[in-house]
Amino acid sequence: ESRDGSILTQGLFMEFYDAVGGTAFDVETAKQFFYDWVVNEKNATLKLNTAFVEPIMEGNTITGVVVNENGKNIIYTGDRIIDATVDADVAAASGVPYTVAGEDIGEKERQMGVTLVFELSGVNWDTVVDYLENDDNAGTGATDKTAWGYTREGYAYEPKDELMRLRGFNAARQDNGNVLINALIIFGVDAMSEESKAEGIARAQKELEYIVPYVRENFIGFENAELVGTASQLYIRESRHIIGEYQLTIDDVLENRDQWDKIAIVAYPADIQPTAGQTYGTVIGSPDRYAIPFRSIVPLEVENMLVIGRSASYTSLAAGSARVIPVGMAEGEAAGVASAYSLENQIGFRDMAADE
Repeated sequence: ESRDGSILTQGLFMEFYDAVGGTAFDVETAKQFFYDWVVNEKNATLKLNTAFVEPIMEGNTITGVVVNENGKNIIYTGDRIIDATVDADVAAASGVPYTVAGEDIGEKERQMGVTLVFELSGVNWDTVVDYLENDDNAGTGATDKTAWGYTREGYAYEPKDELMRLRGFNAARQDNGNVLINALIIFGVDAMSEESKAEGIARAQKELEYIVPYVRENFIGFENAELVGTASQLYIRESRHIIGEYQLTIDDVLENRDQWDKIAIVAYPADIQPTAGQTYGTVIGSPDRYAIPFRSIVPLEVENMLVIGRSASYTSLAAGSARVIPVGMAEGEAAGVASAYSLENQIGFRDMAADE
């Protein structure tokens, strides 16, 4: 949202937003919506249990991908390829240049904490709302679906795992009454290692054996909370940052800059999560609105490819804002339109990006 309360991300994202009822939603409802959306799109074919293996290249032009589908390698070719993997795996394997984490500012080894969302039952939501709406803290609050607060209680927790931290709760109430909690920060996870990510989840699940009793004792409204489970994947905020025809900068973000080739409008704080040696993360600034240019999804050195989402062409600090899902959805829609335009007019993405 911009400062005037308007939702800036439109198009397909707004269809999703309206269908699930806003920024906080029931996960099962959202999964079903996405599934139905894709299955009912006559120009899309959904492939599940499929993993990228390697690109197919002709010189510096990508012409397809090899994927492992239900245990068998299969080739798919295409005149245009859109990489929507969270870590830009296809782009990286194809030869697109990129930096990792804070490498662009001399902090390649920086590993922002990642999060494992966990689910609690037995939360008295009415009590939570009453507490957070009346605690004389302007930075906390709650609605019928979301709650944010318990910062003092969260940071007071002393973890058993030194590479872990509990912070204030961001909570989302599900249709069945259970509550999803975004608050458990995990350090020491390599975002591009499946083994490291699995280890991070296991460490967090072990820590939750101590966290849940602490929450019952110290968080108003959570006195009868029970752990239902955790997310199957970690929430990872940063890995690769590809280098495209234009790299969005932190100045673009904080100065609310427009772009002549804008494909999305963003209003999200530049949120840099803590590393293991820090107690708190840093919000560098909170823009009212700025633009994502088409050039930021056109990678250098590889032709007929677009890269959308968290790993698009942003500097690491700018990515603190631009990494969020609604932006990726807007970029995905733009990439689809650009691909159709590119084919219909027989013009490459790089030439399109240079043509005002």
